[in-house]
Amino acid sequence: MTVATGAYGLACAVLSALFSGSWSAIVKAPALRRTKCHAAILNCYFMLGFWALSLVAAAAATRALAFTPYGLASGALLVAASAGTLSVTIPILGVAVASAASNSAVVVGGFVWGLLVLRQPL
Repeated sequence: MTVATGAYGLACAVLSALFSGSWSAIVKAPALRRTKCHAAILNCYFMLGFWALSLVAAAAATRALAFTPYGLASGALLVAASAGTLSVTIPILGVAVASAASNSAVVVGGFVWGLLVLRQPL
């Protein structure tokens, strides 16, 4: 791994942490609640933004990219998880508890996936 690759990865991780923690608060914004926008529409906007940022990251990539079954599965899980978060957990639990619960599930799921499926050492 080169320094440029490491710096790029670190920058992406910091930006991901910043935006992962802030997007769900928008759901509770008074202006958005007054519009009575359905959670499915919010999910479409979220996925559109995620897709646009992914295109930026893909354009900055220095090697060829390929679609894999794992990548397609992770995209499907992302859509399902964000739809569940927007339509179920945030309205019922609130932003703070829902964010903590979903981010904890992401950490535990990533650990288990890496350990059991990808066979990464501890």
